Amino acid sequence: LGGNLLEVADQLHQTQVNWSYSVGGDLFWNDIEMSINNPNQVTCCATYVSSSLYLAGYFTEDEMNSFNYNSSNSLYNFLLSVGWQTIQNYNDLQPGDVVFMDNTGNKSGINHVQLYAGDGLWYNAGNNDAIHGSAPYSQGSWASSSFLVALRQN
Repeated sequence: LGGNLLEVADQLHQTQVNWSYSVGGDLFWNDIEMSINNPNQVTCCATYVSSSLYLAGYFTEDEMNSFNYNSSNSLYNFLLSVGWQTIQNYNDLQPGDVVFMDNTGNKSGINHVQLYAGDGLWYNAGNNDAIHGSAPYSQGSWASSSFLVALRQN
């Protein structure tokens, strides 16, 4: 397929807008194609971002199926292992950055991932509101207060 990551993320969001959020047994593991076409119509933040990266042509099916793409921590470690650049400062974000967050607000570890669209807007599948709402959308100060690190393709 291939294409601009944010365009693909938008197309995927439009396709999955009636889906629901899940981190349970109704997700598919080690089969990115089934995750994209999940008959259970569920996704999570990491599955959505991983699917966007795959559909945009960043990684092959075998590469995607080589790690737990349903986990934001696993996605973070995978992107690091293939040489993506670490962005430590929220103010340095650029459109297309893969942003890892702590949605509890205590910054104790990665438990959420989303795509930065630029101008304070985000693509996110971290809950039903994000999946069912319009995208990209603004998260206000929550995004900056929850930011841990971002990764960018070199």
